[in-house]
Amino acid sequence: MEELLSIRADSLERFLTRWYGPPRGEPQTTDTLAGMPAPLAQLHRLLSGWDRPLFVQNHLPTSLTRDQDKVVFYVENQGVWLWGFEPGAADPAVWDRENQPDRAWQPTGESLSTFLLHAAVFEAILGAAVGAVAIDMNRDQMDQALGPMRPAPLPAWRWPGPETRIYCNDKLLAFAGVNAKPGSPVGPESRYEIYVAANDAEDLAYLDSLPIEWEQNSRVWPKAAQ
Repeated sequence: MEELLSIRADSLERFLTRWYGPPRGEPQTTDTLAGMPAPLAQLHRLLSGWDRPLFVQNHLPTSLTRDQDKVVFYVENQGVWLWGFEPGAADPAVWDRENQPDRAWQPTGESLSTFLLHAAVFEAILGAAVGAVAIDMNRDQMDQALGPMRPAPLPAWRWPGPETRIYCNDKLLAFAGVNAKPGSPVGPESRYEIYVAANDAEDLAYLDSLPIEWEQNSRVWPKAAQ
């Protein structure tokens, strides 16, 4: 069966529909989208087709602001991390930085269209009603929890911690990385975190036998639906 995530021209719409089901209504176009690059305007239009928020962790403001020479379009939920692009390009490169006066913008290695797909997957994982979370594990335990999945064709993020990557198969999504501040050194003693999401609790059954202490596991403690 086709994996949930692939990189192609219609990847964003395909992913949202496969994960959440068909939209409930027609996407809406508003004047606030007129000045946005096409990939960002498309995401806002697509999200308007569902009758509930799909971005539940970080903010995706429709009113864009300038920060130095960047346009900020995505903001961490407590405002501690920012993502932006330089205006002018049809599909600009995305940059990020810690929201502190002395922190410089750094390239993410993603175009806006790829980043928005990446962000949509990240938000789907954190917003899932079916999932499991572990935040203090070694590398071997992380690899076991990721066993059925493969790395998605997306680069690593340096937020929320070093080497944070997306993983998937045809039923599961996950992100995993070092549980430390962005920029922290990574070594044999590093501790890792993983967030696994599914639409069916039985798809998480493989986790039951793993020697991992879960902070949250919906097979044991059901999470309230979003």
